Amino acid sequence: MIVATLPFAFSGTAPFLVLGALMTGGTWSSGALQTALLQRPGRLRTLAGQVLALLVVVAVAVLVTFVVIGGFSLAVARAQTGSWSPEISPFPAVSVVARGAGVCLLVPLTYAAAGLLLGLLLRNASAAVAVALLWSVVLEGLLDVVALQAGGVFQVINDALPGASAVSLGSWFGAVGGGPGTQMYFRVAPATAVWVLAGYLCGFVLAAAVLLMCRDVAAATSTSRPHAEHRKAQARLRDGEERSPRRLLPAPRWSASVRAELLVLRKRPVAWALLLTTPFFTLVTGYGLNYLFYVTAGTGVSQGVSPSLPTLLPGEFVARALSNFGFNDVGVDTSAAFLLLGALVAGSDWSRRTITTSTVQGPTRLETFLGQAAALVLLLALSAAATFVLAATASMAIAQREFGLAWTGMSPLPAAGVVAQGLAAAVLISVAFALAGLALGTATRSSSGAIGAVLVWVIVVQRQLDTLATQVGGVVQTFTNLLPNTSQATLTQLFGSVSPYSTATDLPVQASVAVGLLAAYSVAFLLIPAYLLQRRDLA
Repeated sequence: MIVATLPFAFSGTAPFLVLGALMTGGTWSSGALQTALLQRPGRLRTLAGQVLALLVVVAVAVLVTFVVIGGFSLAVARAQTGSWSPEISPFPAVSVVARGAGVCLLVPLTYAAAGLLLGLLLRNASAAVAVALLWSVVLEGLLDVVALQAGGVFQVINDALPGASAVSLGSWFGAVGGGPGTQMYFRVAPATAVWVLAGYLCGFVLAAAVLLMCRDVAAATSTSRPHAEHRKAQARLRDGEERSPRRLLPAPRWSASVRAELLVLRKRPVAWALLLTTPFFTLVTGYGLNYLFYVTAGTGVSQGVSPSLPTLLPGEFVARALSNFGFNDVGVDTSAAFLLLGALVAGSDWSRRTITTSTVQGPTRLETFLGQAAALVLLLALSAAATFVLAATASMAIAQREFGLAWTGMSPLPAAGVVAQGLAAAVLISVAFALAGLALGTATRSSSGAIGAVLVWVIVVQRQLDTLATQVGGVVQTFTNLLPNTSQATLTQLFGSVSPYSTATDLPVQASVAVGLLAAYSVAFLLIPAYLLQRRDLA
């Protein structure tokens, strides 16, 4: 029972939030909502159908989870004790199973309803998904940690949000390995948490209904805007080239595609949010949250786990910045942001048909793709540079506060060569994963399909492979060592570990091997979509 309820109450809430956002955001951006309403089902009936569809999906997910986990637990009990329900861990009563199923229905339904509201509010699948992931993966967990550490108003705000109630209900049945009687910390009383989530569920559905009734569906579902943006970008660039003096050495033809892609990405809030992921984590969690833990050491959740001050000073800013290009201090793998960025850039062009609009302006398919990839690499390099600048600035601010000097003799700024190596490693990691997302978006020809593939990889496959490799070793470990995530883990610890939980440096593969593997993956993920784009029928 404990194992069955945990996925629906902790990290498992993100896919349902994204599912709701995709359902309504996709129907708005694609014009499917207008098409559905032309069949005269009515706006409220259309929304009711979407809510019922989510209910069916969640119910099926819960049923499959309970059947699979229950079957495995019975098989293990039979193999180890010879009994289907041994005395040391008898099968739960029907009432307990029913209560667990109710929890597993209520929590994901609440988050799916929040996604429905997001999609209707933003009227765009990509923007809704970005906001959903930003909240569920970044802000919700960050606020929870700050609330547990600082208390006060942060604790009050956090306890009023659905995340605290979801965690409490997920802990209702104890901890894994401890049994149902294990003492757990409830952020909100379980009975109160049920009413809180039920209130949020009703509120999200009601707000979505009001929003749908008030919105102008005909004006909001126009699909010409992406095409118009691409046409205007290409026209401005073409006019600028005609008016500018003739160059002695003409620029490559794909440079116009680079500038056009930069103009389009500049107007996409989703791209900005994903590009600012590592600078945000570096500043807020890498330095802000860890410094909070340092100055409040011995209290809150940081009792016995406090970051060392030297890891927050200028001498370690390269290691601190680089650590935020993998699993950071709050357990978030920022490579997911790079994957999503590439997937959205390529997938949105296919789903909106702007790839066709771009090619009819003059550049060939390969030039269009190279311009897109070059713009992506340029923006990722700027994002990595901003991350390192923020890390250096934050570390000097802490040194100034603690010692009265921006940097001290005990922790001088790293040499230029070290900074260059760290920045190159950060750019290589971000580019390799973004190009992987670009290949996914091109292969699926859909931003929704690419996002789904990214979520399945990050939340399910990657974690299971890592766990299996640690437990089994051998061939499985060798296989995982060849995956880009292993090379990423090596390069993020290139200059040591700054984690407050462990100062030991674990390099799964050698640094030179990691660089070679990520470079090879980058080339492969660049060639695959280029080949697919050349062979596909754009019409």
